[in-house]
Amino acid sequence: MLIHPPLSSVPAVFLLTATGLELLSYISAWKSLRRIGDALFILGILALPCTYFSGLSAEESLSLETVQSHQQFLDAHEGLARLSLFAATLPLLFLLLANFLKSPAQKQAFRALFCLCLLLLSGLVIRTAFLGGELVFERGLGVRQTTPR
Repeated sequence: MLIHPPLSSVPAVFLLTATGLELLSYISAWKSLRRIGDALFILGILALPCTYFSGLSAEESLSLETVQSHQQFLDAHEGLARLSLFAATLPLLFLLLANFLKSPAQKQAFRALFCLCLLLLSGLVIRTAFLGGELVFERGLGVRQTTPR
């Protein structure tokens, strides 16, 4: 059984929820929103490599003919997934700086950069998931053909 299909939505859910909580924290007095959002962000970026490598494994299970006929779409999906994997390091860096710097002005500046990068990363992950959905639902990749009864 392939683990990629159920695993593929995990980073998107965690990162989108983290993004929403981060944005809400700017208008809410509830301080826990940021801590919860930060934890979900960390979970989301930890899930990214698992999802990426499970996708590579899923591609290996496809027939050579299937891969060749859909190579352009597979490459686009894999390329965005790889970009997401590396792009996650930037908001992580800004989050670490925001949490460990002493100056409130610097903390606020790096927190704003974290929020901006988190928005961009969430968009990138959602686009990657959308392309994966297109591969399955429009092109039939990874879907076993059934025989009529």
